[in-house]
Amino acid sequence: MRKKEFIALEKRLLPNFPGFTVSGRLTFISPVGHTLRGFIFEPSGFDKKGLYLTTLFLPLCIPRKYLSMEFGKSLKGTGWRWDDPDLESKLVAVMQNEVPFLRSLRTLHDVLEAVRSVKRTFKDPYKYEAIAYMLIRTGKATEGIGALDELLNLLDPAIQWQSEMADRARALRSLLVRDPPDAQKQLEAWETESVRNLGLEDFL
Repeated sequence: MRKKEFIALEKRLLPNFPGFTVSGRLTFISPVGHTLRGFIFEPSGFDKKGLYLTTLFLPLCIPRKYLSMEFGKSLKGTGWRWDDPDLESKLVAVMQNEVPFLRSLRTLHDVLEAVRSVKRTFKDPYKYEAIAYMLIRTGKATEGIGALDELLNLLDPAIQWQSEMADRARALRSLLVRDPPDAQKQLEAWETESVRNLGLEDFL
């Protein structure tokens, strides 16, 4: 399905979600603030009449060039189809089940605890990175240094994306040791950069 059809669907659903807005395939809480919280609609790659719906929250102090799903959850898998006459009512019901959680992520501390509670069967660098950055963002410099060290121990410099993550973590660690307020400013600057890269400047 085309982007404009997804947007039209989202706008029909929007009256059921006060405080949310639509941008592209995103339906999210506005203003965005420090964390993007909402839903993303995507076409199925296997079924022309199928669609995916994911709920997600993304701490924006981690530099982002595009949407990622490390803190996302697929809702009903591949069970959504455009030709279902009850599609919209079903989408509203499942989305409303997620809204209380999304609304609960008001403070930086709320987001930190949400990241910590994410279940993984392995040591996920994305989770460790988010914990470290959110600890620093909440003013817990000493814990943040320890979390960055734990992250760096996980990363393999031979893998490009992990090498880039490690370089950023080392730079942030050095800044945090030298001048914690400057480390905060760096995280705030990355938030601004992420918002710009995601095209969400109008929703601050």
